[in-house]
Amino acid sequence: MRLSRWVPQTIRIRLTIMYAALFLVAGTALLGITYALVASLPVKVPPVTNAQAKLAFACKLGKGVHPPAAKCSRALSAVGAHEAATEQRNQTLGHLMVYSLVGLGVVTAVSGGLGWLMAGRALRPVSSITAAARRASERHLGERIALQGPRDELKELADTFDQMLERLDGAFAAQRRFVADASHEPADRHAHRDRGHPGKAGPHARAA
Repeated sequence: MRLSRWVPQTIRIRLTIMYAALFLVAGTALLGITYALVASLPVKVPPVTNAQAKLAFACKLGKGVHPPAAKCSRALSAVGAHEAATEQRNQTLGHLMVYSLVGLGVVTAVSGGLGWLMAGRALRPVSSITAAARRASERHLGERIALQGPRDELKELADTFDQMLERLDGAFAAQRRFVADASHEPADRHAHRDRGHPGKAGPHARAA
């Protein structure tokens, strides 16, 4: 009972949520694939060898045997370039994730609005059928939906409903004719009996 309170009660809302959820799932999968592909791209700088990393570490410490300045400069430049490229790629991946999530949220909201409009357009024949069913009664069975459009399931449903109304209209018309004929039959019999027995007049005739 409590769960049913949180479930949308109209098909239009459920269809809108389903459209938005499907788009969100598809967008999330596409975002994950794109992020993984970008993250797997190598850094566009030469890789740092173990010797260059050890030499750069020794140059930074400045203890023990001092390597030549030229070698220190090359090692430190290689390590610095690799670290800068790695940091740049991490920032790019972070910006890509943030912008993609924001864009995914905005597009998901837009898809929900479009799904609301599409669901309303698709369910419009159902509203016509419901309105016709509410207007239909024993005295008003001439109502027809006469739905125009492609021969889809809703068109078939509307045509079936029109045929049902037509059969009900014919059945009620036949019933009304039967009741009218049945009510006229005793009067016809009484008039025929009076014509067959003219001496048997009613009390008013004898009093006259």
